Amino acid sequence: MSQTYKYFAFISFQSSDAREAVRLQHAIERYRLPAVLCKQDSSIPRRIKPLYCYINDMHAGEELMQELKSRMEQSRYLIVVCSPRAAKSAYINSGIDYFVSLGRRDSIIPVIVDGVPYSNDPATECFPEALRRHFPKHADPLQDHSILGINIHEQGVSRRKAYSRAMLMVVARMLQLDFDGLLLRDRQRRRK
Repeated sequence: MSQTYKYFAFISFQSSDAREAVRLQHAIERYRLPAVLCKQDSSIPRRIKPLYCYINDMHAGEELMQELKSRMEQSRYLIVVCSPRAAKSAYINSGIDYFVSLGRRDSIIPVIVDGVPYSNDPATECFPEALRRHFPKHADPLQDHSILGINIHEQGVSRRKAYSRAMLMVVARMLQLDFDGLLLRDRQRRRK
């Protein structure tokens, strides 16, 4: 029996990354999946909403922390907006740990807005310590459990195209769709 959730995702971010988090939220919630995909599989929704956002670096009392935990419990995915600033946030780290404690480790989606994952340099490291702990990178490929982040600053393409591709990657991961297939359908729809 599959669990039903109130939110598709809880977006965790540091307040200095609020603009990127809200932009991502709006892009995902406004995106309409290609009708042909929805017709092929009735479990695919036309839109992915609602998503829950909360600025989490402010001083939060126990009541607020319980409310945020409740919202995480009601969310199918945890989207972590990753940057060197977010990597240092105690609230983001505790949120990741809490989501993992719910048994949803594989439902975490890191979105990189700045920095480099697994760099081990405090100035550039964008993955919070909890993310690196639950998804350790190892020199031995058989012991490597690193997680791939979705980078909104893809090299070699325009900023707008890179952002659009990143948003589609998040959608594909949340709906467990083939990214290349979704990208192709999206391009066909835009041409029409």
